[in-house]
Amino acid sequence: MKKTATLSLVLTLICCMSAVSCGGGKINFDNPVEGKDYKISKKTEAGEVYSWTYKDFGEGVMPIAGFIGPTSEYPYEGNLLPNRITDESYATIKDCGLNIIYGHKEDWRYAQEDIISSLTYAEKYGIKYLFYDTSVIDISRQGLVASTEDIRTAVSKYSGYKAFGGLLGMDEPYEDKFDKIAEAQTNFRAATADLDVMLYANLFPVMVLGSRYETYLSDFMKTNPVSLSYDMYPFEGKGTEVHTSHFTNLELARKVAAENKKPFWVYIQGGGGWENCNYRIPSEGELLWQVNTSLCYGAKGIQYFPYYQPPEYAQIPEEGAGLINMDGKKNQTWYFAQKANRQIAAIDEVLMSSVNEGVIVHGGTPAPITGTAVLQDYRQLKKVGGDDALIGCFNYEGASAYYVVNNSITKEKAEITLTFDDSYMYDVTQRAVRRSTLGKTFTLKLAAGEGALVVLR
Repeated sequence: MKKTATLSLVLTLICCMSAVSCGGGKINFDNPVEGKDYKISKKTEAGEVYSWTYKDFGEGVMPIAGFIGPTSEYPYEGNLLPNRITDESYATIKDCGLNIIYGHKEDWRYAQEDIISSLTYAEKYGIKYLFYDTSVIDISRQGLVASTEDIRTAVSKYSGYKAFGGLLGMDEPYEDKFDKIAEAQTNFRAATADLDVMLYANLFPVMVLGSRYETYLSDFMKTNPVSLSYDMYPFEGKGTEVHTSHFTNLELARKVAAENKKPFWVYIQGGGGWENCNYRIPSEGELLWQVNTSLCYGAKGIQYFPYYQPPEYAQIPEEGAGLINMDGKKNQTWYFAQKANRQIAAIDEVLMSSVNEGVIVHGGTPAPITGTAVLQDYRQLKKVGGDDALIGCFNYEGASAYYVVNNSITKEKAEITLTFDDSYMYDVTQRAVRRSTLGKTFTLKLAAGEGALVVLR
């Protein structure tokens, strides 16, 4: 269907904006621009979407989490580290754009006062808080999984707090723990069927398990988690090296999660210089690149480590040990994450309602990209030109959506040109601002690691 009028088919985003607004919300496909010449893009059948979020957040809000949360007074090498479970700490979590925080070692058996304080502050700022209760679930040390009734009784002690988001199950389990995790998921779900909660577990990265990693992921999914969550920190050394398995991990997580009709969530490296590790502190371009390439592959949850400097990291230079250091001050990575999270908040309702159908790779890449997710083109998008790019391709309720990322961690002024098979109207969301533009070809200007969402009307 054509609208009448004329317009140059080659447009840039800077000079051809027909509308500008704050991002967020669904795209309005029933709002044509009269007097402009463009084609209405053809919709296809909407795919089956696999996403999970808290009902309290509202439909379409992406989980954005941090591990670890603020801790109470903590003895370390003869010193007592200060209490950081404060109103200010939780206001800062909210301001960064996080909506979930995972406790450190807080256990209901021993730290009820700290947990109640955390739940109280989290509730004030609309954040979900998760912690341990090893009186009923202690998989890593005791192999303990209590009965459904005992879990229900335990949870009743803190489920009245609106911020209660569930319990922590186990971090980085090997396969020998999967049976217990499955039992815990079954009993916890039955005990909390009327609650908006989850039992959380997180997995190793591919470099730990090598060739058996896909089987490891598949076996874990039999435990019936709400998501496939894993950590993988790609920034090593002092230069611009990126671990070669970054995209391999995304490829496998995407594949296995879809096979099991679940979303996958990714951890983002928020620091460096950790003891016995060769990780560097990520630059703005690096942190944005890790977030945005994950979104390209269809991640439906973003998590940061460390959010708060772990007490065990007290000897590490404060600028590298987390988004927030031991003094409660923001490191540079906090601001990088805030920028990434503002963009997510502007596009999450689209991404959470979309099916990722693959990625298009143009030019060079900081780490190898192979696998079945790689496409040559997608629907109306026929050509990509200019600087290095990674483009996530999405079925958005039958419409076409593209997440275009500057696939460089160093190039600050990349220009990426998209050419379509006809002249269309597009909604483009970049830096949390949504703009509408028209044309057959247009160019995006993106900073290192930056992404922009393009949705065809």
